[in-house]
Amino acid sequence: LLGSLPPSLVVADKVLMADAGGKEEVAPSKVLHVRNLPEECTEMDMRSLCGQYGTVERVLHLSRQHQGFVEFSSVEEAGAMLEAFTARPMRLGTRVLMAQYSNKQEITL
Repeated sequence: LLGSLPPSLVVADKVLMADAGGKEEVAPSKVLHVRNLPEECTEMDMRSLCGQYGTVERVLHLSRQHQGFVEFSSVEEAGAMLEAFTARPMRLGTRVLMAQYSNKQEITL
C-alpha cells in the first residue's frame, strides 16, 4: 500500500492526511473518514461513490455533521480511494469531498 502512494504522502509507516496540508499523520486503516458531504447525500450515495474503489463492508453516515465513515474490506482498497481523492478532488453534488484514514480499524456500531 505505502509503495503505491505518492512519496510526498508517505512518512515511514504513516501517511499524511490528504486534506491537512501534510501536518498530521495517521496509520493506514481500512476505514476512511469522509467529510463535507452534501445535505442530500444518502448512505447509498456513499456506497456507490466508494464502491468504485473496492468492497464496502460498512458505512456510518452522519448526515447532520455532513460526514461519514466507510469501511473497506482491505487497507489497500481504502488506500486506492484516498489516492484518487489526493490525485483529483472528488465532488458529490456541489461539494468537494475530503477524505482521510480513520484512527479506527473497523466501524463498530
